Amino acid sequence: MKMREKAFNLFFLLCKKKKSQIALELILLMSLAMLLLLPSMSLFSNFVVESSKEIVETQIKQIGTSMIEQTQSMFYYGNGSAIVVEYKFPERIKSMAINSISENNFYEIAFELDLPGDISKSYVSKIPIAAAKNDKDGTIINDDKGVGKFPENAYASGKKKFKIQNNGNYVTIAYIEPKD
Repeated sequence: MKMREKAFNLFFLLCKKKKSQIALELILLMSLAMLLLLPSMSLFSNFVVESSKEIVETQIKQIGTSMIEQTQSMFYYGNGSAIVVEYKFPERIKSMAINSISENNFYEIAFELDLPGDISKSYVSKIPIAAAKNDKDGTIINDDKGVGKFPENAYASGKKKFKIQNNGNYVTIAYIEPKD
């Protein structure tokens, strides 16, 4: 009987050790999984931020280069020529303006982006351009530094229409307000 009791106690102790060993191995395995998961999550979130930044920059580049190409076309078509263009603006644009320094023949469309590093994108024009107050009378918007800022709703996210028109010596870009 004692032999049977000793065998049972020995078996019970071995089982107990096995259970604690299995629990310890499970804890170690879970720890290893967490150590691999945390850096992976960090890398993925960094990838998402960089990708969204590149997408916004690419969309702005398409809009800026297209606007410059359209203004050049209207300039060469002659006085009175006009076109209405539509662009799909992304989110994260802080401002949109046309900078013009006529003494230096310097004209550009500038976008200020709300991205890490406060990025600005500029697209230089070879011909004189200006921002117009509206598409009807074509009044130029310029401050004392030659900056024509567009209203906030002109560059808010979504589809926006602009009228690009040759006014003789320069080409105006006017935001067209949507009709309600």
